[in-house]
Amino acid sequence: MPPSGFTPTGLVQHMAEVKRNWFRRVFAGEQDPPIYDPQADTHGHGGGFELAKGTTLHGALATWQAEITRSREHCANRALTDTGRFMDQDVSLRWIYVRTIERPPPRPRRSAPGTHRRHHRRMTPDQAAFAPATTAHRRRSSA
Repeated sequence: MPPSGFTPTGLVQHMAEVKRNWFRRVFAGEQDPPIYDPQADTHGHGGGFELAKGTTLHGALATWQAEITRSREHCANRALTDTGRFMDQDVSLRWIYVRTIERPPPRPRRSAPGTHRRHHRRMTPDQAAFAPATTAHRRRSSA
């Protein structure tokens, strides 16, 4: 199977797209296009993972920081009960904050089924201490 194409730069691009979507499009009601693919569906999920042509990690980090700054400007003097529109309904700033904290980004396709299991076998003891109980138990019993 071919590799997934997932990269740290792609993850940073995705985080910038997420900030733009939730805080500029949804909360502030701006009509800004996607950052890395102007033709992308602004209502779709998972944007930004594909590396944009000519993008560097430094450039992606600068873009992400700029989106963080803009989102803070939009939220600085707003109440947690203030709302924006998402999927034809009002959502509060509190709801947006919780959503962006609790929900991990969509996972890119893995290169092979079961890749996540191999990852757990490479955990250090410190990492295993913070893993879910079943994983930590397997780690200790196999050591």
